Amino acid sequence: MIVPVWTRSPVILVLTTGTLVSACGEAAVEPPQPANRAPVAEGAIADRSVRIGGTDTLDVSGYFSDPDGDVLTYAVETSDAGVVTSVAVNSTVTLSGVAEGTANVTVTARDPGGSSARQSFGVSVVPFLLSIMVSPTSDTIAPADVDGLSATATDPDGDRVDGVDFKWSSSDPNVVRIMPPSFLLRSDTVRILAEAEGTATITATAQGASGSSTITVVNTDWAALKALYDATDGPGWRSKTNWLSDEPIATWHGVVGNTYDRVVELHLQDNDLSGEIPPELGQLSFLRELVLNENSGLSGELPSSIAELQALQVFLVNDTGLCLPPEPRLLSWLDGIHRVRVPRCNAENVLAHLSQAVQSRAFPVPLVAGDRALLRVFPVANRATDAGIPPVRASFHLPGGATHVVEIPGSDTPIPTAASVSEGSLTSSANAEIDGSLVEPGLEMVIEVDPEGTLDPGLLVTRRIPESGRVALDVRTMPTFQLTLIPFLLEAAPDSSVLRITRAMSENPLNHTLLGKTRTLLPVGDMEVLLHDPVVTSNHNAQSLLQETDLIRVMEAAAGYYLGTMTGPVLGNHGLGYQSGRSSFSVVDLGERSELVIAHELGHNMNLLHPPGCGAGYVDTSFPHPRGTTGAWGYDFRYGGRLVAPDAGDLMSYCQYDWISDYHFANALRHRLADERTDLAATVSAPVRSLLLWGGVSSRGTPYLEPAFLVHAPATLPRRGGVYAITGHRVSGEEAFSLRFDVLEVADGDGSTSFAFTLPVEEEWDGSIASISLSGPGGTALLTHDTDRPVTILRDATTGRIRGILRGESAGFADPDMASGSIHPHLEALFSRGLPDTEPWHPR
Repeated sequence: MIVPVWTRSPVILVLTTGTLVSACGEAAVEPPQPANRAPVAEGAIADRSVRIGGTDTLDVSGYFSDPDGDVLTYAVETSDAGVVTSVAVNSTVTLSGVAEGTANVTVTARDPGGSSARQSFGVSVVPFLLSIMVSPTSDTIAPADVDGLSATATDPDGDRVDGVDFKWSSSDPNVVRIMPPSFLLRSDTVRILAEAEGTATITATAQGASGSSTITVVNTDWAALKALYDATDGPGWRSKTNWLSDEPIATWHGVVGNTYDRVVELHLQDNDLSGEIPPELGQLSFLRELVLNENSGLSGELPSSIAELQALQVFLVNDTGLCLPPEPRLLSWLDGIHRVRVPRCNAENVLAHLSQAVQSRAFPVPLVAGDRALLRVFPVANRATDAGIPPVRASFHLPGGATHVVEIPGSDTPIPTAASVSEGSLTSSANAEIDGSLVEPGLEMVIEVDPEGTLDPGLLVTRRIPESGRVALDVRTMPTFQLTLIPFLLEAAPDSSVLRITRAMSENPLNHTLLGKTRTLLPVGDMEVLLHDPVVTSNHNAQSLLQETDLIRVMEAAAGYYLGTMTGPVLGNHGLGYQSGRSSFSVVDLGERSELVIAHELGHNMNLLHPPGCGAGYVDTSFPHPRGTTGAWGYDFRYGGRLVAPDAGDLMSYCQYDWISDYHFANALRHRLADERTDLAATVSAPVRSLLLWGGVSSRGTPYLEPAFLVHAPATLPRRGGVYAITGHRVSGEEAFSLRFDVLEVADGDGSTSFAFTLPVEEEWDGSIASISLSGPGGTALLTHDTDRPVTILRDATTGRIRGILRGESAGFADPDMASGSIHPHLEALFSRGLPDTEPWHPR
């Protein structure tokens, strides 16, 4: 721009590129030059590794930039030139390994103006690896097996090199797959999963070296089944469809396989097997059920390799000649199987035992710690004699070192022979009641028959049991049996007698008659009975009351078992219980009938099924005794004590139900120990904002859903897997949650079942859930905002206990104590017609 300047004399205006000169001859002020901006670091240079004597190069130009666009020059320095040296040529940095160790390398980028930026990174110098060895170098595994490999690196001197970062790969992941690393494993170990038959090479690489292992995947189950077929006269089997063919194992008669074609169940009952069980059967590592009943040609001791079947949960060999050697390792393994029926070898030689509710010489029943027991000793002579049963001395050795001695006087009853000995008469044995305080784990016993030596030695009566050492008694400490009684009051016609009955049960559980069969016939041990506050309900249908009992148990997240109770007319069964669940229901005003029903339904909770016969559904086809009888001698301590014959009915039978079988008592005991052990290990989670989901499947197999609620309760999720799925969808149609689960069966019902659980709520669900669906083989049930089936759950605002579950017009009912004559002012009402309200819910 030209600026005119007024002067007194003529002037010359000169325009130059940088200066304006005024008429007075003074230069104008020069504009300031832009300031130089320093280079900046871009990203971070990762740590490097270089071998001793090796080099590594790095272009560092990508890690710096200059805001002014100036060309940068680079310099590099190392913190320890005795470990690594460094040189920069233009933007290329060369690192040279000198000695094992670590050092920091710093790169400086400088612009023409002298400004600079720096970055540092670590360099590890490692020994030169001559080789990598993977161990084992080869292996053969079966589909679905998980195996482990390890890698070792050595330097040129043959010395092991530690701290190497190995990378693992599989030549064929469809045959053998590298499993994700565990935080417990270092990179020198790896887990592999066999996916299918074939061969794959697993390679470990590091610092340019590599080593490998060849893994061959072969389904060894085929060889195990072939061994069984050959050893038990396979050609003579009644049915042998596809056996030893090229067809998938899962298509062979009696075989159930998984997705890897591994054997998970083997059912060959009543199939004319004969011979002995081969040791190869122990290779069926995925086997969960092994049923060989009713093959009278099978005989001999089970091989010790049978204990390799660690996944086994059902093992039945009724009506065979098979037996288990009484070895501690095998007995310990057998104890971990939930449903088992395997006789001990040489059971006929058992001359003394302790019995509580029931006992069997061939199938010993564990003792419940703290409960009294009957000692029976069976002296046996080698020939008929008039000599009476001699005195017996029993010494009980407790774990702490104390000894308790019981002297049993002799009798005039002649000593029986082995052929004539009878468990059915107390006079044929020497007997003594043993106090429950002596019955504890670790208890050992020594029996001395005729301790004074008065008998004719020629009778060959066994004088000491055992011949040497002590008999270790199988005593189990049971978890405290905690039972919560819920008295239900029918809103339309409350019968308050249920309050009186349940109060009496809770105040004196060890003597109340309604709990008599539960205490006597089930493996209970210590018992704690808790009384729940009364709950008002709109239902008096047994199936609905069972569902509401389970709903209360889930919302209150208490340990133990819940028993819903009611007096007066109840529709449907007198009682119902979930198979292997924690909830049951029973009427309690029918005297002995109610006593039986309570024990029967709790038996279902302990995973007992019905014996076949007399119209029973949901049966255990492997129940070993005919017509639902107990099949073993029991003992009733009441009324002075009496033997209970093996033809008495089992508690779970529909035919008659006087006592409990050895099979059911032992299985219930094992179930309780396994199932309730989780209660001891787990802690109840804190109440959280949760979605209460409940519903079921009708007797026709049709799924249904009850109205869902937003509640403040601990999360209680169902057993995962199964054929039913519950899914929540947002308004957009996207899934908010989806859960596949398994429903518990109701053993005495009409085929219907139900469920209840609480699902922790995600914050983004508020107001966005448009529908909840339950789908299964019988169809789909749906809840939407248009669902109109009003339900109110009344809850004590202080204790959190449920006080009412009301439906329809009764959903407005607000005082569960109205029926019992008192008023409880501290109630909160949870209401839902189908889906929870869209307004955010806040925990109280």
